[in-house]
Amino acid sequence: MHRALLPRPEPALTLLEALPFAALVVDRELRILAANRAAEALLDPARGSALGQRGGEAMSCVNSRLGPTGCGGSSHCHDCVLRQTVAQAADEQRPVRRRARLVHVRDEVERPVHLLITASPLDLSFQRAYLVMLEDIAQLLEVGRLVPICAHCKKVRERQQWKSVERYFSDRLDVDFSHGLCPDCALELYPDVGLEPRH
Repeated sequence: MHRALLPRPEPALTLLEALPFAALVVDRELRILAANRAAEALLDPARGSALGQRGGEAMSCVNSRLGPTGCGGSSHCHDCVLRQTVAQAADEQRPVRRRARLVHVRDEVERPVHLLITASPLDLSFQRAYLVMLEDIAQLLEVGRLVPICAHCKKVRERQQWKSVERYFSDRLDVDFSHGLCPDCALELYPDVGLEPRH
């Protein structure tokens, strides 16, 4: 998978294997010129070698099936975050990072993948290319899924243990909270102060 279409070894490409997450070298049209082994988790083995394919085709993006010319040919491709990130990196000649939700199809089942995409211009000796790093951030977004919370005290259940919302998020995301009162609660708790609730 890490073999490349490139005509001769480039020093920059030897660094791809050192990255712990998926890394691709693509051209402006997202054609894959090289990929590291970590990219195998995102690339669809049923499509054969990813080299020479455009990113959406190699990853079996659901939208690449909708257009007559594959990746880039669907009306949805205009909104593709991967495509936009590479285009911005090309136009501004600087690294660009964006978060994306890619839906790919494996065995006719649609599966969402949450990614942090970084695209950066890469000057190879024979052509302009872009290094694209794709980091799976699904674990970081786990808190966005269904969270069992008490309807009365607002504690969160995790593994049969109830903990405060603050503790739940602190344990998962290493964040701290500050506390205050919203205007509605301030009015309810301290009606004599005269704060007006905001809606």
